[in-house]
Amino acid sequence: MSRPILHFCFALLLMASCRAGGPPALVPHETVLKGLRSTDLNLKDPLAVFAAVFSQLPDTVQVLPTENYYYWQLFSNGREIRGNIRLPSGQREKGILCVGYSEFDEFPDDGGPDPEITESQYLSAAEGVRITCPGPFSCEVIFRGKRVLFRLLELAQLPPKNFTMGPDEQFIARTFDESGCGFFLIFNTRKKYFLWILNEEQEASDSFHSVADHVLLGRRTGFVFWIDAAHGQRKVLAGVRSASVRRNDWFDGPFDQLADNYADQSNIRKYMEAAFPSVKGRIDKWGYFTDTPEPGRVAITPYGTWETVGEAVKFITKAGASADPLHCIAKGGKPE
Repeated sequence: MSRPILHFCFALLLMASCRAGGPPALVPHETVLKGLRSTDLNLKDPLAVFAAVFSQLPDTVQVLPTENYYYWQLFSNGREIRGNIRLPSGQREKGILCVGYSEFDEFPDDGGPDPEITESQYLSAAEGVRITCPGPFSCEVIFRGKRVLFRLLELAQLPPKNFTMGPDEQFIARTFDESGCGFFLIFNTRKKYFLWILNEEQEASDSFHSVADHVLLGRRTGFVFWIDAAHGQRKVLAGVRSASVRRNDWFDGPFDQLADNYADQSNIRKYMEAAFPSVKGRIDKWGYFTDTPEPGRVAITPYGTWETVGEAVKFITKAGASADPLHCIAKGGKPE
């Protein structure tokens, strides 16, 4: 039997996007088909899947998303599997990582069967995984005799340079999303809401198409932005595809890529508690709930979702015409 074939196409794409003049990322069709025909991997066994992925990693890898997820795609048993190895802040220092993955559904709304593969597991020394952290932005993982150094993203937490902020706005953090886009997280201190602003100080790994006055659509990501003329033409994230949210793919929005390695600097818990008073006293410094049996996190989603581009244009245009467009966008297109 052939081994399952792991593709780093998304990781390569992100690395190319962060490196000026990097080569295009190539995913050979024949390699995909060989992987799809492999049948010797039990996709229901997270440890076996982790072993298949880890065995094919290079000696050093770069983790780009700021919540410390290393994403990958795996083709095996006639299925495309998308997943990640995560080295979470506060856990990796204790020798713990997480592997999670699911079967990718190319057509989630066609009435076909639901995906059969969705698995995750925390791994540690008990499963033969040894983790050391030589520094705050590196992790060395050893498993079954193989050693891989995971380099975490160092992202200077500086306020934006390319646009102005309002008198009631506070810069919280710079983040990098698995979509390949960087964002600024901003908080309105008077009305207590968040905003995600596209970081145009770097390449966005997307191309944009105007779908209405002051409304741009990311062709690859499906992110829809409102151009905020009053604050330096900044691009405010206003909507993401509903299908991406339903299948939890790379384009479901930046809510799950907070700047975890800078939680002490950003003081994100303070702003979460201000925006969502019901979580006060119930979350740790990263925003994880401390009073629930399963790990869960406060989701910062100050944007709407859309099924069609026309629907997105309608609610963003309505928000733009409201008395406070930014607050309206933050509430998902609902006027005050």
